[in-house]
Amino acid sequence: MSLLQGCKLVEENIIARGVESLFNDDGWEESSDESDEELDSELEEKALDDDKQYETKQKESDKDKDNNSSQENTTKASSSKKNTKSENTTSSKISGDKSNSSKSTSSKSTNTTVSANTSSNSPYDKQMLKELLKTNIALAKDTEVTITEDISLDQLGEIAIEVADKNGFGGYIKNVSYSLTGRKAKIIYNYVDGKEGFLKKYNYVNEKVNVIVAALIKDGMSDYEKELAIHDYIVNYARYDIENLERNTVPRDSYTAYGLLTNKKAVCSGYAEIMYRLLNKAGIETHIVTGRAKVQEHAWNLVKIGGKYYHLDATFDDPVTSNGSNVLSYGYFNLTDNEIAINHTWDRSLYPAATSTAANYFYVNKLVAKNYDEFCSIIKKELLNKKEKIMIKTTTYDTKVYEPSALFKVVNDNKINYVASQFSYSYDAETKVFQFDVKYK
Repeated sequence: MSLLQGCKLVEENIIARGVESLFNDDGWEESSDESDEELDSELEEKALDDDKQYETKQKESDKDKDNNSSQENTTKASSSKKNTKSENTTSSKISGDKSNSSKSTSSKSTNTTVSANTSSNSPYDKQMLKELLKTNIALAKDTEVTITEDISLDQLGEIAIEVADKNGFGGYIKNVSYSLTGRKAKIIYNYVDGKEGFLKKYNYVNEKVNVIVAALIKDGMSDYEKELAIHDYIVNYARYDIENLERNTVPRDSYTAYGLLTNKKAVCSGYAEIMYRLLNKAGIETHIVTGRAKVQEHAWNLVKIGGKYYHLDATFDDPVTSNGSNVLSYGYFNLTDNEIAINHTWDRSLYPAATSTAANYFYVNKLVAKNYDEFCSIIKKELLNKKEKIMIKTTTYDTKVYEPSALFKVVNDNKINYVASQFSYSYDAETKVFQFDVKYK
């Protein structure tokens, strides 16, 4: 599967939504504005306003490496074709003349400027090959080695794609050429912007990652606090590239961390790559997960916090809103396998299991309600702290138990008279997160 993916999250799964007016002991205080007012987020964007745009000439590198042998196989690692509004992208497919794979050869491309960094006389097993490919992709080097164990041509192609996807390189790669002669394997990644163009973008991303981590991460922070700081920074900094998606004009950069950092826009693979690079730089084990969200190909992250694994989907925590406002949410911050499986699918055998809720945002902040009384108790606590966004995760989705009228009850029972008359609310059936947007007098 190619990492050229960009699943969008819209508000369609939010079943309950509305605008209500509070009343006090003196009677109803009606608001004349009945529109669904979205509150502006007052979260400050942390440092690193990217004033300086990185300028690089994009090279036309559609010079596909023409291999003279008909027995060479090319696997598509990426595709610039976006066919539908739902961003339906082409999955990577292994293809080739399997019957002649043992004799498959390929001619060296004329634009290959760096030779393989190992000799074919140094034997590699499959795991060592994966590590070598990861290193060589980052250096824009071709790879030619001898494999110590039996491997088919299809397996070689699958390994080449897996390494690119899992290490955040999918958006930069146009395709990969590979061949197998006996146990001598050759893998050549063809970059969208050519090798030089890729290295410029990749080096830029690494430089920015170093700067961002240095600014966000402070001594004494726990891994959870580091993750939260990075999550909030990226969700506040970037916006989902919905405009280009709807026009079928998503630029290649929007599939990468480079595009997210330079244009402040990306689709899911860009979010997944930047979170992968930032979190690993901050010392948090992080993986890129590829699968599907509902009917669309999608990418997100798996993180290790306190010895346990959790799903983190920064794309879904930065949803596309009806009025275009930027929203910071936590519905997909450190979920279990079962929680995220309500709308995500992936090959679970390829990733560690995520079964703990200990580092889930709502459990850490004691914002989980098992019943109506706990729901009201959390509302009261948040109103007393004058929180403008009150987010509560309910253990079951029940619109008859968890109702907006609970806010009326809390305000009146506790004579909280500094809450403005009108508030809005939403209740997400998939994350079970109930949110009140409140203003204060």
